[in-house]
Amino acid sequence: MQHADGNKDTSTLALILAVGLLGMMGGVLMGPVLPALSDHFGVGGGSVGLVITVYAATTALFFPVMGYFTDRYGRRNVLVPALVINGVAGILGSVAPSFNFLLAARALQGVGIAGMAPMAVVLIGDLYEDVERAGAMGSLSSIRSAGGIISPLLGGTLATLSWNYPFAVYSLSIPLSLIFWSQFPFPDTHTTLSIREYLTPLARAVRGTGVQAVLVMSFLSFFLLYTVMTFIPQHLTSTYGLTEAQAGGFLAVQALATITLALQSGRLVQRVERRYLFGIGFVASGLGFLFLPTYGALLWIAISLVVYGFGRGLYQPQIITLVADVAPEGLLGGVSSANNIAKYAGQVAAPFLLGLVRSMAGFDTVFYVSGIMGLTAGLAILFMAFMCSPS
Repeated sequence: MQHADGNKDTSTLALILAVGLLGMMGGVLMGPVLPALSDHFGVGGGSVGLVITVYAATTALFFPVMGYFTDRYGRRNVLVPALVINGVAGILGSVAPSFNFLLAARALQGVGIAGMAPMAVVLIGDLYEDVERAGAMGSLSSIRSAGGIISPLLGGTLATLSWNYPFAVYSLSIPLSLIFWSQFPFPDTHTTLSIREYLTPLARAVRGTGVQAVLVMSFLSFFLLYTVMTFIPQHLTSTYGLTEAQAGGFLAVQALATITLALQSGRLVQRVERRYLFGIGFVASGLGFLFLPTYGALLWIAISLVVYGFGRGLYQPQIITLVADVAPEGLLGGVSSANNIAKYAGQVAAPFLLGLVRSMAGFDTVFYVSGIMGLTAGLAILFMAFMCSPS
Protein backbone atom coordinates (compact mmCIF):
# COMPACT_ATOMS: atom_id res chain seq x y z
CA MET A 1 0.00 0.00 0.00
CA GLN A 2 1.27 3.44 -0.89
CA HIS A 3 0.55 6.15 1.62
CA ALA A 4 -0.14 9.61 0.32
CA ASP A 5 1.85 11.33 3.02
CA GLY A 6 3.52 10.88 6.34
CA ASN A 7 0.51 12.03 8.34
CA LYS A 8 -1.70 9.41 6.79
CA ASP A 9 0.92 6.78 7.46
CA THR A 10 1.17 7.86 11.10
CA SER A 11 -2.61 7.88 11.62
CA THR A 12 -2.90 4.45 10.00
CA LEU A 13 -0.31 2.97 12.35
CA ALA A 14 -1.91 4.74 15.33
CA LEU A 15 -5.25 3.06 14.60
CA ILE A 16 -3.56 -0.34 14.25
CA LEU A 17 -1.82 0.19 17.59
CA ALA A 18 -5.17 1.14 19.20
CA VAL A 19 -6.59 -2.22 18.15
CA GLY A 20 -3.49 -3.96 19.48
CA LEU A 21 -3.88 -2.15 22.80
CA LEU A 22 -7.59 -2.90 23.24
CA GLY A 23 -7.03 -6.48 22.12
CA MET A 24 -4.55 -7.15 24.91
CA MET A 25 -6.58 -5.38 27.61
CA GLY A 26 -9.24 -8.10 27.68
CA GLY A 27 -7.15 -10.07 30.15
CA VAL A 28 -4.51 -7.70 31.54
CA LEU A 29 -7.03 -5.13 32.77
CA MET A 30 -8.80 -7.81 34.83
CA GLY A 31 -5.82 -9.01 36.90
CA PRO A 32 -6.05 -6.50 39.77
CA VAL A 33 -9.87 -6.51 39.51
CA LEU A 34 -10.18 -10.17 40.57
CA PRO A 35 -10.08 -9.52 44.35
CA ALA A 36 -12.89 -6.94 44.00
CA LEU A 37 -14.96 -9.38 41.95
CA SER A 38 -14.37 -12.09 44.54
CA ASP A 39 -15.65 -9.81 47.30
CA HIS A 40 -18.64 -8.47 45.34
CA PHE A 41 -19.98 -11.78 44.05
CA GLY A 42 -18.89 -13.87 47.04
CA VAL A 43 -16.80 -16.36 45.04
CA GLY A 44 -13.57 -17.98 46.19
CA GLY A 45 -10.07 -17.15 45.00
CA GLY A 46 -9.94 -20.31 42.89
CA SER A 47 -13.27 -19.64 41.17
CA VAL A 48 -12.80 -15.94 40.44
CA GLY A 49 -10.06 -16.85 37.97
CA LEU A 50 -12.84 -18.10 35.71
CA VAL A 51 -13.31 -14.46 34.68
CA ILE A 52 -10.05 -14.85 32.79
CA THR A 53 -10.34 -18.55 31.95
CA VAL A 54 -13.81 -18.38 30.33
CA TYR A 55 -12.91 -15.31 28.30
CA ALA A 56 -9.61 -16.80 27.13
CA ALA A 57 -11.16 -20.19 26.29
CA THR A 58 -13.86 -18.60 24.12
CA THR A 59 -11.26 -16.45 22.42
CA ALA A 60 -9.08 -19.46 21.63
CA LEU A 61 -12.11 -21.41 20.37
CA PHE A 62 -13.11 -18.71 17.88
CA PHE A 63 -9.62 -17.87 16.61
CA PRO A 64 -9.65 -20.44 13.76
CA VAL A 65 -13.03 -19.19 12.54
CA MET A 66 -12.00 -15.55 12.73
CA GLY A 67 -8.69 -16.34 11.04
CA TYR A 68 -10.54 -17.88 8.09
CA PHE A 69 -13.07 -15.04 7.93
CA THR A 70 -10.22 -12.51 8.03
CA ASP A 71 -8.57 -14.00 4.95
CA ARG A 72 -11.81 -15.04 3.18
CA TYR A 73 -14.02 -11.97 3.59
CA GLY A 74 -11.49 -9.23 4.29
CA ARG A 75 -10.10 -7.39 7.28
CA ARG A 76 -12.86 -4.76 7.50
CA ASN A 77 -15.71 -7.28 7.66
CA VAL A 78 -14.15 -9.01 10.65
CA LEU A 79 -12.55 -6.19 12.63
CA VAL A 80 -15.47 -3.75 12.73
CA PRO A 81 -18.05 -6.26 14.09
CA ALA A 82 -15.43 -7.63 16.51
CA LEU A 83 -14.89 -4.16 17.96
CA VAL A 84 -18.64 -3.71 18.44
CA ILE A 85 -18.99 -7.10 20.16
CA ASN A 86 -16.12 -6.28 22.52
CA GLY A 87 -17.73 -2.98 23.48
CA VAL A 88 -21.19 -4.45 24.03
CA ALA A 89 -19.74 -7.27 26.16
CA GLY A 90 -17.95 -4.72 28.31
CA ILE A 91 -21.18 -2.83 28.92
CA LEU A 92 -22.99 -6.08 29.82
CA GLY A 93 -20.21 -7.00 32.23
CA SER A 94 -20.49 -3.65 33.99
CA VAL A 95 -24.16 -4.30 34.81
CA ALA A 96 -23.88 -8.01 35.58
CA PRO A 97 -26.41 -9.00 38.29
CA SER A 98 -24.64 -12.30 39.06
CA PHE A 99 -21.29 -14.00 38.63
CA ASN A 100 -22.72 -16.38 36.01
CA PHE A 101 -24.04 -13.42 34.00
CA LEU A 102 -20.58 -11.87 34.20
CA LEU A 103 -19.01 -15.07 32.91
CA ALA A 104 -21.47 -15.08 29.98
CA ALA A 105 -20.51 -11.49 29.14
CA ARG A 106 -16.85 -12.45 29.28
CA ALA A 107 -17.51 -15.39 26.97
CA LEU A 108 -19.16 -13.01 24.49
CA GLN A 109 -16.20 -10.68 24.81
CA GLY A 110 -13.93 -13.55 23.86
CA VAL A 111 -15.70 -13.76 20.48
CA GLY A 112 -14.92 -10.10 19.82
CA ILE A 113 -11.33 -10.39 20.97
CA ALA A 114 -10.84 -13.38 18.64
CA GLY A 115 -11.45 -11.02 15.73
CA MET A 116 -9.41 -8.16 17.21
CA ALA A 117 -6.31 -9.73 18.70
CA PRO A 118 -4.69 -11.05 15.50
CA MET A 119 -5.62 -8.00 13.46
CA ALA A 120 -2.80 -5.66 14.46
CA VAL A 121 -0.15 -8.15 13.33
CA VAL A 122 -2.17 -8.97 10.19
CA LEU A 123 -2.60 -5.33 9.16
CA ILE A 124 1.07 -4.56 9.77
CA GLY A 125 1.94 -7.57 7.64
CA ASP A 126 -0.41 -6.28 4.91
CA LEU A 127 0.64 -2.65 4.86
CA TYR A 128 4.34 -2.61 5.71
CA GLU A 129 7.43 -4.33 4.40
CA ASP A 130 11.05 -4.94 5.46
CA VAL A 131 12.43 -2.19 7.74
CA GLU A 132 9.05 -0.43 8.04
CA ARG A 133 7.44 -3.69 9.09
CA ALA A 134 10.12 -4.29 11.72
CA GLY A 135 9.61 -0.76 13.03
CA ALA A 136 5.82 -1.17 13.11
CA MET A 137 6.16 -4.50 14.93
CA GLY A 138 8.46 -2.83 17.44
CA SER A 139 5.88 -0.09 17.96
CA LEU A 140 3.19 -2.73 18.47
CA SER A 141 5.30 -4.54 21.05
CA SER A 142 6.01 -1.26 22.81
CA ILE A 143 2.36 -0.14 22.90
CA ARG A 144 1.31 -3.52 24.24
CA SER A 145 3.99 -3.31 26.88
CA ALA A 146 2.87 0.23 27.71
CA GLY A 147 -0.64 -1.17 27.96
CA GLY A 148 0.74 -3.69 30.39
CA ILE A 149 1.77 -0.75 32.57
CA ILE A 150 -1.37 1.31 32.14
CA SER A 151 -3.96 -1.48 32.26
CA PRO A 152 -3.26 -2.88 35.75
CA LEU A 153 -2.95 0.63 37.19
CA LEU A 154 -6.21 1.64 35.53
CA GLY A 155 -8.00 -1.60 36.39
CA GLY A 156 -6.83 -1.58 40.00
CA THR A 157 -7.70 2.09 40.50
CA LEU A 158 -11.17 1.73 38.98
CA ALA A 159 -11.83 -1.49 40.93
CA THR A 160 -10.96 0.32 44.16
CA LEU A 161 -13.81 2.73 43.35
CA SER A 162 -16.27 0.05 42.18
CA TRP A 163 -15.97 -3.51 40.89
CA ASN A 164 -17.76 -2.70 37.63
CA TYR A 165 -15.95 0.46 36.53
CA PRO A 166 -13.12 -1.41 34.74
CA PHE A 167 -15.59 -3.05 32.35
CA ALA A 168 -16.64 0.34 30.99
CA VAL A 169 -13.16 0.70 29.46
CA TYR A 170 -14.03 -1.95 26.87
CA SER A 171 -16.88 0.20 25.53
CA LEU A 172 -14.24 2.43 23.89
CA SER A 173 -14.01 -0.10 21.08
CA ILE A 174 -17.47 0.98 19.83
CA PRO A 175 -16.45 4.49 18.70
CA LEU A 176 -13.19 2.99 17.42
CA SER A 177 -15.24 0.66 15.19
CA LEU A 178 -16.89 3.68 13.58
CA ILE A 179 -13.51 5.22 12.79
CA PHE A 180 -12.27 2.00 11.22
CA TRP A 181 -15.43 1.60 9.18
CA SER A 182 -15.34 5.12 7.77
CA GLN A 183 -11.67 6.09 7.58
CA PHE A 184 -9.20 3.19 7.71
CA PRO A 185 -7.47 2.24 4.40
CA PHE A 186 -8.10 -1.50 4.55
CA PRO A 187 -6.16 -3.53 1.96
CA ASP A 188 -8.17 -5.39 -0.68
CA THR A 189 -7.12 -8.81 0.59
CA HIS A 190 -9.39 -11.82 0.05
CA THR A 191 -9.03 -15.50 -0.63
CA THR A 192 -11.55 -17.56 -2.59
CA LEU A 193 -10.63 -20.77 -0.76
CA SER A 194 -13.28 -22.81 1.00
CA ILE A 195 -12.69 -23.39 4.70
CA ARG A 196 -11.48 -26.92 3.94
CA GLU A 197 -9.09 -25.68 1.26
CA TYR A 198 -7.96 -22.97 3.68
CA LEU A 199 -7.31 -25.26 6.63
CA THR A 200 -5.45 -27.95 4.68
CA PRO A 201 -2.35 -25.87 3.86
CA LEU A 202 -2.67 -24.13 7.22
CA ALA A 203 -2.44 -27.53 8.92
CA ARG A 204 0.72 -28.22 6.96
CA ALA A 205 2.10 -24.80 7.96
CA VAL A 206 1.38 -25.45 11.63
CA ARG A 207 3.38 -28.67 11.33
CA GLY A 208 6.37 -26.63 10.18
CA THR A 209 9.21 -26.31 12.66
CA GLY A 210 9.21 -22.51 12.64
CA VAL A 211 5.48 -22.20 13.30
CA GLN A 212 5.61 -24.86 16.02
CA ALA A 213 8.42 -23.00 17.77
CA VAL A 214 6.33 -19.82 17.76
CA LEU A 215 3.28 -21.63 19.15
CA VAL A 216 5.19 -23.30 22.00
CA MET A 217 6.92 -20.08 23.01
CA SER A 218 3.69 -18.09 22.81
CA PHE A 219 1.91 -20.60 25.05
CA LEU A 220 4.69 -20.50 27.64
CA SER A 221 5.03 -16.73 27.44
CA PHE A 222 1.38 -16.19 28.28
CA PHE A 223 1.24 -19.00 30.82
CA LEU A 224 3.96 -17.16 32.74
CA LEU A 225 2.33 -13.77 32.20
CA TYR A 226 -1.01 -14.93 33.54
CA THR A 227 0.65 -16.51 36.52
CA VAL A 228 1.60 -12.94 37.35
CA MET A 229 -1.70 -11.36 36.33
CA THR A 230 -3.90 -13.84 38.17
CA PHE A 231 -2.01 -14.70 41.33
CA ILE A 232 0.15 -11.69 42.21
CA PRO A 233 -2.89 -9.43 42.91
CA GLN A 234 -4.60 -12.15 44.97
CA HIS A 235 -1.36 -12.83 46.86
CA LEU A 236 -0.78 -9.15 47.61
CA THR A 237 -4.36 -8.39 48.69
CA SER A 238 -4.91 -11.53 50.79
CA THR A 239 -1.43 -11.91 52.31
CA TYR A 240 -0.28 -8.30 52.63
CA GLY A 241 -3.60 -6.43 52.77
CA LEU A 242 -2.88 -4.22 49.75
CA THR A 243 -5.68 -2.54 47.79
CA GLU A 244 -6.47 -3.43 44.20
CA ALA A 245 -4.83 -0.17 43.07
CA GLN A 246 -1.64 -1.00 44.96
CA ALA A 247 -1.60 -4.52 43.54
CA GLY A 248 -2.00 -2.99 40.09
CA GLY A 249 1.13 -0.97 40.80
CA PHE A 250 3.14 -4.16 41.24
CA LEU A 251 1.85 -5.45 37.90
CA ALA A 252 2.84 -2.15 36.33
CA VAL A 253 6.39 -2.55 37.70
CA GLN A 254 6.91 -5.81 35.81
CA ALA A 255 5.37 -4.30 32.68
CA LEU A 256 7.73 -1.31 32.91
CA ALA A 257 10.67 -3.71 33.09
CA THR A 258 9.32 -5.49 30.01
CA ILE A 259 8.95 -2.35 27.92
CA THR A 260 12.41 -1.13 28.97
CA LEU A 261 14.02 -4.02 27.13
CA ALA A 262 11.34 -4.30 24.42
CA LEU A 263 12.24 -0.78 23.27
CA GLN A 264 15.79 -2.02 22.70
CA SER A 265 14.60 -5.01 20.67
CA GLY A 266 15.89 -3.70 17.34
CA ARG A 267 19.37 -3.03 18.73
CA LEU A 268 19.55 -6.28 20.66
CA VAL A 269 18.69 -8.46 17.67
CA GLN A 270 21.51 -6.82 15.70
CA ARG A 271 24.03 -7.84 18.36
CA VAL A 272 22.66 -11.14 19.66
CA GLU A 273 21.06 -13.94 17.65
CA ARG A 274 17.33 -14.17 18.19
CA ARG A 275 17.47 -17.72 19.57
CA TYR A 276 19.83 -16.62 22.34
CA LEU A 277 17.45 -13.79 23.26
CA PHE A 278 14.69 -16.38 23.59
CA GLY A 279 16.79 -18.60 25.84
CA ILE A 280 18.19 -15.86 28.06
CA GLY A 281 14.75 -14.27 28.36
CA PHE A 282 12.98 -17.43 29.54
CA VAL A 283 15.82 -18.18 31.98
CA ALA A 284 15.47 -14.69 33.48
CA SER A 285 11.68 -14.96 33.72
CA GLY A 286 11.97 -18.35 35.40
CA LEU A 287 14.49 -17.02 37.91
CA GLY A 288 12.15 -14.12 38.72
CA PHE A 289 9.45 -16.58 39.78
CA LEU A 290 11.90 -18.72 41.74
CA PHE A 291 13.21 -15.65 43.60
CA LEU A 292 9.75 -14.35 44.48
CA PRO A 293 8.74 -16.70 47.34
CA THR A 294 12.18 -16.83 48.98
CA TYR A 295 11.76 -13.63 51.00
CA GLY A 296 8.54 -12.09 52.28
CA ALA A 297 9.29 -8.38 51.85
CA LEU A 298 7.22 -6.41 49.35
CA LEU A 299 10.39 -4.85 47.92
CA TRP A 300 11.74 -8.34 47.18
CA ILE A 301 8.51 -9.21 45.37
CA ALA A 302 8.89 -6.06 43.26
CA ILE A 303 12.52 -6.92 42.44
CA SER A 304 11.51 -10.44 41.44
CA LEU A 305 8.83 -9.06 39.14
CA VAL A 306 11.42 -6.77 37.55
CA VAL A 307 13.66 -9.77 36.83
CA TYR A 308 10.67 -11.57 35.28
CA GLY A 309 9.79 -8.47 33.26
CA PHE A 310 13.32 -8.06 31.91
CA GLY A 311 13.18 -11.65 30.69
CA ARG A 312 9.83 -11.12 28.99
CA GLY A 313 11.17 -7.99 27.34
CA LEU A 314 13.83 -10.11 25.65
CA TYR A 315 11.61 -12.79 24.13
CA GLN A 316 8.16 -11.29 23.55
CA PRO A 317 9.09 -8.77 20.80
CA GLN A 318 10.95 -11.51 18.96
CA ILE A 319 7.91 -13.81 19.10
CA ILE A 320 5.72 -11.08 17.59
CA THR A 321 8.15 -10.52 14.73
CA LEU A 322 8.57 -14.24 14.13
CA VAL A 323 4.83 -14.67 13.48
CA ALA A 324 4.98 -12.63 10.27
CA ASP A 325 8.31 -14.17 9.26
CA VAL A 326 7.18 -17.82 9.39
CA ALA A 327 3.67 -17.43 7.90
CA PRO A 328 3.27 -18.91 4.38
CA GLU A 329 2.09 -16.45 1.73
CA GLY A 330 -1.65 -15.84 1.88
CA LEU A 331 -2.04 -17.44 5.31
CA LEU A 332 -0.85 -14.69 7.64
CA GLY A 333 -4.30 -14.29 9.18
CA GLY A 334 -4.60 -18.00 9.89
CA VAL A 335 -1.08 -18.40 11.28
CA SER A 336 -1.55 -15.29 13.41
CA SER A 337 -4.76 -16.81 14.75
CA ALA A 338 -2.97 -20.09 15.48
CA ASN A 339 -0.38 -18.12 17.40
CA ASN A 340 -3.10 -16.36 19.33
CA ILE A 341 -4.75 -19.70 20.12
CA ALA A 342 -1.48 -20.71 21.75
CA LYS A 343 -1.34 -17.43 23.67
CA TYR A 344 -4.88 -17.73 24.94
CA ALA A 345 -4.36 -21.40 25.73
CA GLY A 346 -1.66 -20.16 28.10
CA GLN A 347 -4.17 -17.71 29.57
CA VAL A 348 -6.66 -20.54 30.07
CA ALA A 349 -4.15 -22.98 31.52
CA ALA A 350 -2.41 -20.73 34.05
CA PRO A 351 -5.46 -19.59 36.10
CA PHE A 352 -7.09 -23.03 35.91
CA LEU A 353 -4.15 -25.37 36.59
CA LEU A 354 -2.32 -23.09 38.97
CA GLY A 355 -5.60 -22.34 40.73
CA LEU A 356 -5.69 -26.01 41.64
CA VAL A 357 -2.08 -25.81 42.78
CA ARG A 358 -2.86 -22.79 44.91
CA SER A 359 -5.82 -24.55 46.55
CA MET A 360 -3.67 -27.56 47.44
CA ALA A 361 -0.26 -26.03 48.16
CA GLY A 362 -0.48 -22.23 48.36
CA PHE A 363 0.93 -19.27 46.46
CA ASP A 364 4.61 -20.16 46.91
CA THR A 365 4.19 -23.43 45.05
CA VAL A 366 2.38 -21.62 42.23
CA PHE A 367 5.41 -19.40 41.70
CA TYR A 368 7.87 -22.28 41.98
CA VAL A 369 5.99 -24.25 39.31
CA SER A 370 6.06 -21.35 36.85
CA GLY A 371 9.68 -20.64 37.70
CA ILE A 372 10.73 -24.18 36.92
CA MET A 373 8.81 -24.08 33.63
CA GLY A 374 10.46 -20.86 32.49
CA LEU A 375 13.95 -21.88 33.59
CA THR A 376 13.71 -25.31 31.97
CA ALA A 377 12.47 -23.86 28.68
CA GLY A 378 15.19 -21.23 28.61
CA LEU A 379 17.98 -23.71 29.32
CA ALA A 380 16.61 -26.06 26.64
CA ILE A 381 16.59 -23.25 24.06
CA LEU A 382 20.15 -22.24 24.96
CA PHE A 383 21.32 -25.85 24.77
CA MET A 384 19.84 -26.24 21.28
CA ALA A 385 21.27 -22.89 20.21
CA PHE A 386 24.77 -23.92 21.26
CA MET A 387 24.49 -27.40 19.76
CA CYS A 388 22.98 -26.43 16.39
CA SER A 389 24.76 -24.48 13.71
CA PRO A 390 23.00 -21.40 12.27
CA SER A 391 20.31 -22.33 9.76
